[in-house]
Amino acid sequence: NDQVQPLRVVTSTVRDGKMETHCLGSQTMDFFDRIDETTGEVLEYATTNVNKNGHGRHGFFASLETSMLVPAATGPPQPLLRHKDASKNITTTCFDAFCYEPIPYRSAVKEGATHVLVLKSRPTGSPIGTTPGLFEKVFAPMYFDRNGMPQVSTYFQNGGQQYIYTEDYLTLEEGRKNRSTSSKDGGVHVPPSKILYGVERDDEANDLVANRDKWDKAHLFPLAVPEGRPELSALSVDTDEVCEAVRLGFASAF
Repeated sequence: NDQVQPLRVVTSTVRDGKMETHCLGSQTMDFFDRIDETTGEVLEYATTNVNKNGHGRHGFFASLETSMLVPAATGPPQPLLRHKDASKNITTTCFDAFCYEPIPYRSAVKEGATHVLVLKSRPTGSPIGTTPGLFEKVFAPMYFDRNGMPQVSTYFQNGGQQYIYTEDYLTLEEGRKNRSTSSKDGGVHVPPSKILYGVERDDEANDLVANRDKWDKAHLFPLAVPEGRPELSALSVDTDEVCEAVRLGFASAF
């Protein structure tokens, strides 16, 4: 099914000094090596974690790991040598996707998706925090400063991540209210995956902020558990609570 619906793993990165969202997948040879079917020899290597301790993961599991590295909670950012960068030996430093793209529909639209089903992990009507907390003001900046990424530290301190999350919710709500599925209508304007807020903008970013009509358009359908249902704690390991949350999600979808 990967040929029809390619699996893409989103991760936040700093590559060559620039803050970028990357999508990893089999088509870009991030997941699997290319192997000679006759000899079994590896002809080209997939993306690899080049952590100095020598125990880095390879391919698909290296890609998954980088998408789930919560700052200040699950260890340091991980260095990936992507297949596309191997000839130039450019390492990409990766960490949790939520930092730049908390709800990763922007990358899907950037890659050509015209109709997007967005599965939200919080019930409808859940409050969105817009006031920076300890994580944004202390933990995240300390984490990124300690790991040599002051630009990401500043981005969190400036509220860039919270702005993106709020913008996501407003965009998805606009998509929900736009009932037309006509290809002529095109859906709603979707914010670009390029970071526009909480950072020092380059000319491209300034142009995107000033000309929103240049943003890609797509039909967005957000799906969430109904308002009033209990929200599962992100740190819950209680079997009954997790099963109930899965049941509620399944009922909402089907």
